[in-house]
Amino acid sequence: MLPSVTVLVPTYRRPDMLRHTLQSIRIQSKKEYIATIIVSENSDDQRSAQVVAAFPDLPISYITQDPALDAYQHFAALLQLVNTDWVAFLGDDDLWGRYHLEEAMRCLAGAPDAIAYLGRDVIFRDDYGINFQTGHYLPPVKASHESLLTQGYQAFTPEDMHSACLLSTPLNMWTLVGKTPMIREAFRVFTETRPGSDCDRYMLWTLSQLGKILVGREISLFYRKHAENAYDQMLAEDYRFHQEKAAAYTNTMISRAEQQLPGWKTAWTAMTERMSDTERSNFWRWAIPGAKQALKACLPQEVSRLNRQTYLSLFHVARTQLKKLIR
Repeated sequence: MLPSVTVLVPTYRRPDMLRHTLQSIRIQSKKEYIATIIVSENSDDQRSAQVVAAFPDLPISYITQDPALDAYQHFAALLQLVNTDWVAFLGDDDLWGRYHLEEAMRCLAGAPDAIAYLGRDVIFRDDYGINFQTGHYLPPVKASHESLLTQGYQAFTPEDMHSACLLSTPLNMWTLVGKTPMIREAFRVFTETRPGSDCDRYMLWTLSQLGKILVGREISLFYRKHAENAYDQMLAEDYRFHQEKAAAYTNTMISRAEQQLPGWKTAWTAMTERMSDTERSNFWRWAIPGAKQALKACLPQEVSRLNRQTYLSLFHVARTQLKKLIR
């Protein structure tokens, strides 16, 4: 029996990007896994309907939102329309890798106790330049992990995801394929009034506390970096508020870990000690400022050590570059 997956595609006035997004669904290697695709335009823009009409071979259900919803509330609202066992997401400005669904369901079939799959992603610019891979500096996410060679995936424990989520979002939510009831539970944070730009990090952490999460070996997503990126726009509108929310999420993670994950401090320290100098530098560089402040208050010595090692690493890089200039 084939897996039955509902694909949710929230969109907002981006017909040209939406066309690319739907094309990446059209060329999936296991398109037969898709039961339905719900494309939801969060405005009265009729151009999205015209784009959808160009994909008659896809099982698309097209809807509009009136009145428009907050971006994250839009995600949560679409989940209420899902009646399949599995659900997947794709932003209207991003692209799935060709083997995303095939890899997700292959991995999940091999680990029946897992509740969700997350793939790897890269960020690209409109000139097709690849400039970043999310979480690649974190030991739990490194593609060289030996389990990738034997099982084709890595299994994240709650401790793994807790360590990875304390300072930044380790994996991209648009690569998520999961069991519908668990996803609904984790997405509750999106229903709050102004959940903050960082709420996807908290959502992934919440999901990881509900069951085992698999991380695949494939590049599942090409995440487009562009001027209308919703995350950047939210930060620009009220930077202080979003950093305060980020700090609150980290504090909540820590508070709950004290009750449920008694060894989380040891696990976090072990993770940072397994990093190379470059990975440690990137870890600190990409950490969310509000989250860093919250963690410092809880682990001042450990964070100071990480910061000091990062500084020394950057100093070494600068010295090496200087030697090349004056040799």
